[in-house]
Amino acid sequence: MGGCGVSVASQKSPQQADEIAQPSIPMGFRRTLQATVDLPGAIHDRRRASLFGSIERRLKPRVSKEYRIPSEMKRSSMSLKHFPTRNQRPWTTIVLVLAVCACRTSATAQETSEFFDFNPHLKNGKAAANWKMLDLSKVGGVPLVGDNCYGINAADLDVDGDVDLVVTFQRGIKRIPNSNEQFGVVYWLENVTPRDKATPAFRARLIDDQQRSPKVAIIGPNAGERPSIVVPSYLAGETILYQSTAEMNWTKVRLRSKDLKEPVRAVVADIDGNGSDDIVVTSIAQAGHHLTWFRASLKSRANWKPIPIGKGLPSLIGVDSGDVDADGDLDLVAASPQSPDPWLLLNVDGRGTRWKRRSLRTRSADSVRRWVAQFSERPVSQNHVRLADVDGDGDLDCLETSLECGYAAWRENSGGANRWKFRPIAGKLHDAYRFDIGDLNRDGLPDMVVPADGAGGVFVFRNRNQATRWTVTQLDKRRAGLHWPNIIQLADVNQDGHLDILATDWAHKAVAWIYRPPRSVR
Repeated sequence: MGGCGVSVASQKSPQQADEIAQPSIPMGFRRTLQATVDLPGAIHDRRRASLFGSIERRLKPRVSKEYRIPSEMKRSSMSLKHFPTRNQRPWTTIVLVLAVCACRTSATAQETSEFFDFNPHLKNGKAAANWKMLDLSKVGGVPLVGDNCYGINAADLDVDGDVDLVVTFQRGIKRIPNSNEQFGVVYWLENVTPRDKATPAFRARLIDDQQRSPKVAIIGPNAGERPSIVVPSYLAGETILYQSTAEMNWTKVRLRSKDLKEPVRAVVADIDGNGSDDIVVTSIAQAGHHLTWFRASLKSRANWKPIPIGKGLPSLIGVDSGDVDADGDLDLVAASPQSPDPWLLLNVDGRGTRWKRRSLRTRSADSVRRWVAQFSERPVSQNHVRLADVDGDGDLDCLETSLECGYAAWRENSGGANRWKFRPIAGKLHDAYRFDIGDLNRDGLPDMVVPADGAGGVFVFRNRNQATRWTVTQLDKRRAGLHWPNIIQLADVNQDGHLDILATDWAHKAVAWIYRPPRSVR
């Protein structure tokens, strides 16, 4: 088959609906189709257009409402069996066999070309793209099995002096009782690198195989001397705090609130200033509270009190903390796919009991809309935000990406968190998702690494001259084994003094780790 094609197979009996001959579909194609219908939000329309072409129009009269690429606000649990299986008329099963390899290769090249054509101000740092790939699906230990890899992070979890990893998959192999769905999985990748080896080696260990759609993992408050792990569990309506013992057995503390549904992101911060870290969780649900602060007493790290903050906020995804107004306490910034600007919550009394809420609206809102309209028909919105001193002037600015619109930008704090200026970094960065920031080249300025499948992979934006210009390096997602990169985390995994890049993928079971050898740093 020379390109993307369709195979139509008719079955005679409705009783055979759940017995589709999936083994006849090549495994790679079946995984690609599975991943495509599982994509959230806006990967969505563009992936649907590039992979399905006119197929959807042909299927539309016969396909139920279940056949929709779900958004991040809806349950992402489509699979082949969710195609219509019973009808008043003779039953027909449509099996899509997508020869996506050749199609996606050419599409990726075109998307990358369009990205650089639209952003001529960006210096293409191809010469610096000297990064080595490590496929984490091939590590030892228990099999690293799952679909929709959705989180990765790094810390010395066992306190032995090296850096371990934690990886989450939204679906594993264990089926949920009385359901056609699978539990999600959380893995600990123990660092077992021999002392005489430069390339890190890991052994996978299971933490939890009964999670309900685990989202991004973050390193949580210490339990004694050991870091904990915080994982929002979207479908379970709770956030799990994993704490380890000296023997590296894991216990689960469930952070729940009746008004917090569909949690998706979290940040660790000492909100009340008592010297002990708290946890703030966002929610993408339509109803309920969308920002909840979980506070533990100093006497016990097992009992957490939920405190809703930011009442009246829309659905939220990304969240970060920092002293935005420079008054000595921690404030919060959050991103909503339903708002044109991120939301800033100022911690007025430094104890988390009084908050002042405002949007990071800029005077140039009209020009921002005109800029975004050049590459997107969607209203301006953000999915992820981070706080950092981007221009080196001593105060915190806000970096952002938009999945729906496809851009990366930062908002300059121009005066005590009261005035903000919108500064574009790159447009036509389609499917830009959960980025991370860090000083990659050790020049004292934060750089930005963005997964953007619609533009061709993972992009490293180096901050030059206090953010007056940026150099970009594209990391080839195909070499890394990534189909649709979604989550980025920076960490010095091999402890050579340089940040490495950890990446996960919407669809692929393997997790790729991308790092740069010291000789290429400049």
